[in-house]
Amino acid sequence: MHDPDRPRNAVPPIARLWVAGALLAGLGGCASVAPASPEGLDAAAHDPWESANRKVFAFNDSVDRAVVKPVAQAYVRAVPEPVRDSVGHFFGNLQDAWSAVNWGLQAQFDRGIEQGARFVVNSTLGLGGLFDVGRHMGLAKSSQDFGQTLGVWGFAAGPYMVLPLLGPSTVRDSVALPVNMVATGSNFVDGKAARAALTGLDLTRQRSAFLAAERTIDSIALDRYTFIRDAYLQRRMAQRALTNDKDFEAMTAGVEPPPSPASGP
Repeated sequence: MHDPDRPRNAVPPIARLWVAGALLAGLGGCASVAPASPEGLDAAAHDPWESANRKVFAFNDSVDRAVVKPVAQAYVRAVPEPVRDSVGHFFGNLQDAWSAVNWGLQAQFDRGIEQGARFVVNSTLGLGGLFDVGRHMGLAKSSQDFGQTLGVWGFAAGPYMVLPLLGPSTVRDSVALPVNMVATGSNFVDGKAARAALTGLDLTRQRSAFLAAERTIDSIALDRYTFIRDAYLQRRMAQRALTNDKDFEAMTAGVEPPPSPASGP
């Protein structure tokens, strides 16, 4: 698994499946059974579009196996771990700035200030976010995204859905997705080529973080679609429930979201 200080819940929405898988590995370690369905989860109610979702899931999985996974494996072989860690810190630093905004929108101003301070410290002393200096100064990471903010504002999650190339989501998270992508993506960089390169690097590093977790999923999941769906819904429910809990980060440490094609290992 990767450094536990990397962001885990709001990494580019394009990596949502990889995040869900990494979460299972981070929380369950070498679990021997698939996770139980979220409390009160009724598949008919939470996943009314299962038939269509499974088709999209299969398409995403074929793209992942043909293109994304091989690239991620090559990235791990070619790039030393310390460099990969710094790349993760860089993108995590961008997420800290967006987390500060979302905490503010939720009227959690103390956490917003803390995440804003992390961003300033890591952007300066951490050389543009390549090093997580804020962690050593007691500034804990506490990630938030706009989907969680909508939940705090009272918007229901809605049915589960699998987006082409973007993976697991809900209606609420899908509405929030464009906002999250603009706020945490590479739009701050001038030039289409540079933005495309940064986006590709972010997707690759997040997919690479899921390489170990997918082996666990493959070994324990009788139905990968159901396993990943329940993991995603569990994770989002837990994040919503723990929004006001100081143990939020500790309970989900070690997870690389994320990840946004995000269909399956």
